[in-house]
Amino acid sequence: MTWPACLSLAFSTLFAVALESAPIQLLNLSVQQLRRLTADENIKVNTTATKADLIRALVDNLSRPQLEDLAADYLYAGRTSVAWLHFDGGALDPGQLRRAIVAACDGLDPYAADLRPPLVPGEPKLLHAREWRDDKVVLTFGLRGRERLIFEGWAVREVSEDIALQAVVRLGDAVFEVRSSHLHVQMLSASFASRLTHELGRSLSALPIDQAAFDALSGTVGARLDGYTGLDPSPSPYGTRSVTKKAAVVDLAAEPAFQQDYGGLDAVKGEIEFDGPDGEVVKALVAMRTGSVYFRSMASEGAIDTVYAALRAVWF
Repeated sequence: MTWPACLSLAFSTLFAVALESAPIQLLNLSVQQLRRLTADENIKVNTTATKADLIRALVDNLSRPQLEDLAADYLYAGRTSVAWLHFDGGALDPGQLRRAIVAACDGLDPYAADLRPPLVPGEPKLLHAREWRDDKVVLTFGLRGRERLIFEGWAVREVSEDIALQAVVRLGDAVFEVRSSHLHVQMLSASFASRLTHELGRSLSALPIDQAAFDALSGTVGARLDGYTGLDPSPSPYGTRSVTKKAAVVDLAAEPAFQQDYGGLDAVKGEIEFDGPDGEVVKALVAMRTGSVYFRSMASEGAIDTVYAALRAVWF
């Protein structure tokens, strides 16, 4: 092998190792956020650096604890959908939860070391559990993605992408908070959450977002309504009616015409934006049918907590 070829192989191996040692949750961060982290730590990167380049730079210059602390507000957050389920029986003790999780993992302890179980299609597998801050336990799951055909190296190959998703257990409220799509909420409910419920000796039920919860959320966070879909109970031929605001309108809900035309409908979903706790503008879709909030912008941990606190006032 020639010297340049050896160098090329060495660099590619080095980059692969750097990426392999990165917390998978860094994928939740946008390029802009990763670039901001490198700037905060005075890490030199090229102006054309890709997401992979930025992650490599951070991993090469910071220890894992440093990196997790630096990115903490977005490590388990980001642009994601969130839905909530509730264990009956009151607050969860950390030790009680850990014992139940280990039992649900057939005796393996995901707190002590990362698990690498087979990723069965249609069933998320627990990879890691972590007692985190603010009375939270973070669970990271892996799920086999759909298979697809790619053309690589002058040949057609079939590949599938593993998907990582997060759930947060809020111990004080005994809430299982899934930070992923509604489909993944259903998958987790039917698999791991069902086993965990059995081990805890409790029952688990979804926390709904109805009109009262939507109104409470909007009022508490000072939300501005960007778009709205409502169920039409009148004899009209329309099942639902939807509307979006013009750019010049600040808050659709404050417009008399909106209240006249849509005020009597039952909310199905609402597009809102509000000022987050860190001064960022948060955009979210509140979906009543799935009981979920989809953060269209890069939401921080604080933004998710703000939404949860507003809904919690209605639920408990």
